[in-house]
Amino acid sequence: MNAAERFRRARVLTGMILLALTALTVTVTILLYACGQGMYDAFIARPDVAPEDSPLTGKTFSGERLAWRELYMEEQWTIRTADGLTLVSEYTRPPEEREDSHAWVLLASGIHGRELYLEDMVIDLHRRGCHVLSVHLRAHGASEGDALGLGYRDKTDILSWVRRVETADPEAKIVLYGFSSAAAAMLMAAPEAPPSVTGIVSDSAFTRFDQELNYLLRERYGLPVFPLTLAGNLACYRAQGFWFGDADAKTALETARVPILFFHGGADDYVPPEMAGELYEAAPGNPPLEGSSAGDKTLLIVPGASHCRARDSDPDAYWALLNSFLTWRLRLDAESP
Repeated sequence: MNAAERFRRARVLTGMILLALTALTVTVTILLYACGQGMYDAFIARPDVAPEDSPLTGKTFSGERLAWRELYMEEQWTIRTADGLTLVSEYTRPPEEREDSHAWVLLASGIHGRELYLEDMVIDLHRRGCHVLSVHLRAHGASEGDALGLGYRDKTDILSWVRRVETADPEAKIVLYGFSSAAAAMLMAAPEAPPSVTGIVSDSAFTRFDQELNYLLRERYGLPVFPLTLAGNLACYRAQGFWFGDADAKTALETARVPILFFHGGADDYVPPEMAGELYEAAPGNPPLEGSSAGDKTLLIVPGASHCRARDSDPDAYWALLNSFLTWRLRLDAESP
């Protein structure tokens, strides 16, 4: 075989290798894109919650509750975000005998929690003498948005709601109170919270969204973390401009300067209870003295409780801590409702 023939064959072989590599690259890119879009639709895009999927299916407000709502739930508030979304909250005023109260609670639930889910909590806080602002996070409930904020976007929205309250009541003392992803959002807002925010209640928050997603894929759905998390991360950044790891409540707590009360269910298989321990350890300051919640950080993990169900599983322990915390941080009457 002469040199010219060897050169020709080498060129053909090189071309075949390059073609195969190109085909492989295109195939991998298509698969990553498809996986990423699937992850984005499943975990980031606005949830399409059908009525039959709701745990509240078949439940309605009683006549007594409807009368209560008409009497105390006065109006919807709205704000406009920097990226052009209209966000909605429902305002509940305190009872007439406590109408001079400056105690406020900004209350927000996770993805599936709305109205009936938090109704008992709103009523209890109202009876304590609180103004309650039930906040619909972006892409939740009545608020606009086609993608969840994962706390990373929501923290700015929460601070906007705080400023809205300060405008309505310059003497306001505000506790931020969130469940699940909303709890993580409240924690992410902590470093920039103004002095009017006197405390945070976090029920079932995650540490960081990429860690939460890895847990769900591995433990709940039995799916491989790689390449699904990578693909979803790329899709999120492409569509929303941030990475999963940017939604980081644990790191935010390192510079928080507000007392925090943590709740978590010991049998939570959606956000593992170990994350509550990590958040508690990351929060600065000292724990309370025994029998008190007047410390920089407090943690209650309720054995046997599932996700966001610590209050249902042990209401006495839950409310004892919550009442003490609210009394201290909002300067309420010491007596429970």
